[in-house]
Amino acid sequence: MQNNIELPKIAIKSTDFNIVISPSEFRIKLLDSIKNAKNRIYISALYLENDEAGYEVLDALYLAKQQNDKLVVKVFIDFHRAQRGLIGSDNVTGNIKGYYDYKKKYNSEIEIYGVPVKTIEVFGVFHLKGFVIDDTVIYSGASLNNVYLNYNEKFRLDRYFVISSKLLADSFVDFFHRNFLNDNKAVTLFNNDVKVDIKSIKKMAKKFTNQSKKAFYKVNDDDKVSGGSLSVAPIYGLGKNNNKLNNTILKLIKSTTEKLTIYTPYFNLPSEISKEIIYLLENTSVKISIIIGDKTANDFYISPDKEFKKISLIPYLYEQNLLRFVDKYQKHIDSGNLNIFLWKKGVNTFHLKGVEVDDKYRLLTGNNLNPRGWRQDMENGILVSDTNKELVDMFDKEYEYILNDCFRIDSSKSIDSVNIYPPVVKKYIKNIYRTQLHKIVKRLM
Repeated sequence: MQNNIELPKIAIKSTDFNIVISPSEFRIKLLDSIKNAKNRIYISALYLENDEAGYEVLDALYLAKQQNDKLVVKVFIDFHRAQRGLIGSDNVTGNIKGYYDYKKKYNSEIEIYGVPVKTIEVFGVFHLKGFVIDDTVIYSGASLNNVYLNYNEKFRLDRYFVISSKLLADSFVDFFHRNFLNDNKAVTLFNNDVKVDIKSIKKMAKKFTNQSKKAFYKVNDDDKVSGGSLSVAPIYGLGKNNNKLNNTILKLIKSTTEKLTIYTPYFNLPSEISKEIIYLLENTSVKISIIIGDKTANDFYISPDKEFKKISLIPYLYEQNLLRFVDKYQKHIDSGNLNIFLWKKGVNTFHLKGVEVDDKYRLLTGNNLNPRGWRQDMENGILVSDTNKELVDMFDKEYEYILNDCFRIDSSKSIDSVNIYPPVVKKYIKNIYRTQLHKIVKRLM
């Protein structure tokens, strides 16, 4: 990669890397790996829900611990998200009570921690991803509940990668201990029947956030590799300034010479990314593909035949962003240098993220590539460097699977205009644009 930045690269073999295609396969892989764990399980996700799939994961964790008392089990989730249920759900007590109930049920010690990235949830969340099970890292943007794990018929599609590397697993575990467990009083143990008010740890949480902006993944000097045809590098980022993950994303895009592929669930790219994409379109012959979800595949979408909630405006705002972008860069769509694919499959939803450059560099990440993820959320990723293109067939298979449920946007006529939205949606969207509120909303979406 041109303009390379310092990253703790770890050499792997092609046989150490695998892609799981579907959410149901991911669920089977995750549960099977937990069941067979010998030494350690470290889980990092936005949330672990009190529903059937969440209980299935908790059962698996506790049973694994009962079978092997020396097994270390630690779960890290967002502080705020764990203390409430899904938006619109009946779970008013939040997930934290379920964690304590499970602890009593099994009378066994596993640790579930809440990580407070910001004192108010809307301004930033714990969005680190990764499941370390012994010496394997299972990396996905998925959280743990029914829809992400395809427990019932409905699913939320994500991406799922399995990397067998003790050095990578050690790096993730070391990060957790150095930044979350090293006498850090803001990171709160949740399965002890005490609901912690953010006000009670406000000063500690702010101190934790400031310290976290300087955090990083570490790999022992003896284990780093400077070259090699295939390697992985864990990357971390929080905040707008000196964010190594953000910087890596921009370096990747700038280094593109042939083709760039971007996955994002929400078409609301940070201005820094948009600027680099536009430069490539206007000044190079690079082929750019952007894969996004249809508005109906957004997790905030509510069907018009159901009760309206203001939060359901978000997918429509994303769609209007897309419509304006397509209108502005129509000539590049016509030339074939810009391909925008919209994913839609029944009532299912779309949650894919990532940046891929020239079939040589693949950033696996949970970052939504939106302003909030760019500036406010605690994020991570794994940069896969594959200069000899050993993993191309595997990634091509995943790409084909995803595109099987996509259609290419030929023009803005393929996208719904405000005028055909349901009346209540139309009214709010027009007011948001009339009052310029969309500029504020964009930063928080």
